[in-house]
Amino acid sequence: MPLLQHSLGAELSTKLATNIDVRCGLAEEHFHRQNTDACYKITSEILDDDPYQARAVTLHTACCAQKNKYEELFSLGHRLVDSTPNSALSWYVVGCYYITIGKHQSARKYLTKSLTLDTNFGPAHIAFGLSFASEGEHDQAISAFSNAARVMRGSHLPLLYLGKEYYLTGAISTSTKFMKAAYDLAPNDPHLLHEIGHVVASIGAYDKAERYFKQALAQLAVVDTHLTLPAWEPVYTNLGHVLRKQGKYEEALSCHFNSLQLCPHNASILTAIAFLYLLQGKFDLVVEYANQSLRVKREDQFTLEVLHSAMIEAGGERPEAWLHPSVPDLHDMDDELEPTVKMILTPKGDGGGVASGEESGREEKEVQMNLT
Repeated sequence: MPLLQHSLGAELSTKLATNIDVRCGLAEEHFHRQNTDACYKITSEILDDDPYQARAVTLHTACCAQKNKYEELFSLGHRLVDSTPNSALSWYVVGCYYITIGKHQSARKYLTKSLTLDTNFGPAHIAFGLSFASEGEHDQAISAFSNAARVMRGSHLPLLYLGKEYYLTGAISTSTKFMKAAYDLAPNDPHLLHEIGHVVASIGAYDKAERYFKQALAQLAVVDTHLTLPAWEPVYTNLGHVLRKQGKYEEALSCHFNSLQLCPHNASILTAIAFLYLLQGKFDLVVEYANQSLRVKREDQFTLEVLHSAMIEAGGERPEAWLHPSVPDLHDMDDELEPTVKMILTPKGDGGGVASGEESGREEKEVQMNLT
């Protein structure tokens, strides 16, 4: 606990290290800095000591949702409903379980039950909004996040999610206002910094976007100096795009190679590298990385266009072995490469990353839960 030791001294921090409130605070700090593994470890230890510690249960649920630990969420929800059926937290966990497996109607049913028991339970409002957002129901999501903002005064998360939803509806000005309000409350949240950078980049302010992305990386580095957190990848990728927009090709390449280190078989990253080499006129490297991308996603139209353009520029023949029969002229490269907004701190949407071989077992558990 280096932050605790630095501010309070080693002896006092050792005594506080066993305090549940302090441990929950550290877990929450790790969560907001996107170190989900560290947060999960702390909350697991807390729940071993006190299985019903509300703050730890809420954080643990969020970690399990992010890590797609739907079986653990199932067990946790079952245990809480059996022991405390009149608790809003219990039904919130059940709702998050259904969000994680992509059953959003069921999720909202149990989240409604949670809010019936406690209309001021903020996490349930947030989960409600995330469920609607994952299905593209922006108006309902905005309503849910607005309710969350009303009952979670002082928290930046509802404001962040409102900013994201307004961005997705094209209301950039309103989105910016909510992002700024969230930033005033949590200027060191890397997720927030990343999302602000994305919004700023969308209106062409690439220099400002670059600053926000670099601030996000600096905050991530506080908890991960070895480049291992999955949260680094979208930040590096987006930073690479805005650097390319400004003509900083070498810096952009460095960012994309950092992303590739985290996701070695990501077709979009490989294509982004190929495109940068195309802009630099390094056609042999364009062919190398475009081919690697096509091995992962063979029919990707934009990658085929990049490869075709490189072959034409290099004076070679049309690479029929790699090209689709109807490849159009090269156009709108930048739009094709812009990544979508990623809800890094939220439960995954439909499917939740569950392998197809697990479907039957998951469906069986869903029936067995039989919650009313």
